[in-house]
Amino acid sequence: MSRASLMNLFPMLLHPLIGRLLTNTPSSLRRCMELLNPVVDERLRKEELMGKNWPGKPCDMISWLIDVSSPEDRNVRSIALRILVLNFASLHTSAQGFAHALFNLALYPQFQEPLREEVKAVIGQHGWTRESMSLLPKMDSFLKESQRVSSTSLLPVVRKAMEEIIFSDGTKIPSGTHIAVASGPMHFDSRYFPNAYEFDPFRFCSTRKEALTKYSMNLSHISFGQGKRKCPGQFFASTMMTTMMAYLVLNYDMKLENDGVRPPDEWFLMNCVPNRTAEILFRRRPTC
Repeated sequence: MSRASLMNLFPMLLHPLIGRLLTNTPSSLRRCMELLNPVVDERLRKEELMGKNWPGKPCDMISWLIDVSSPEDRNVRSIALRILVLNFASLHTSAQGFAHALFNLALYPQFQEPLREEVKAVIGQHGWTRESMSLLPKMDSFLKESQRVSSTSLLPVVRKAMEEIIFSDGTKIPSGTHIAVASGPMHFDSRYFPNAYEFDPFRFCSTRKEALTKYSMNLSHISFGQGKRKCPGQFFASTMMTTMMAYLVLNYDMKLENDGVRPPDEWFLMNCVPNRTAEILFRRRPTC
């Protein structure tokens, strides 16, 4: 993300050259093509022999990309490019958000035990399943609160008007205009979040019904965006982070090197990255 922001400081004419100097895209594309080539070739061959809905056809991203690609893009290079874009879009924000959450949990170790007890109860009854990860309201609330106070970007919602938009008060947004929504003014506004500058890990789980009504539908929490263009991977990312955090609190105690002092975040333009050199101390808990 920082490399992309840096590249945008240069004129578009120089992007091909600057991109080769700043990024490892060519080598990543070659590696991805090496991995995907036998898979894509086999699926294209089976489709040619047995038709589009051939028996045993996997229902995954590679199949979906092949299905929607134009004839000139039904090749391993085009598929690999799209896979790399999807990986970038889905992984870097989740990784940064999870790192923020880890720092916040280590900063407030008193909240580890309530989360641990919740995970123990749910896993003991339902095991490690996707459904059981949806039965952890405290963990879900903790991750939401971490997203609220530790955003990965000052402008998590950026849109381009594809046609002229006229709001109810007469404000006009011309076609082609880029619009950005800042998270901080809303995430730290006590009209929407009481005691907004306080880290309250369980503010979103007073009760499941109240949380759904008061916060989950609250348009002021915009970590995943809002509306029809809200992040399509929201539930996957939430489930992934919940699962990883549940495993960690169940098996480890965590603390910062300096108790009560969170390592400073790193900023580049509008992007916030968790400190990349700081360390969190882990101590293995005795198994039951």
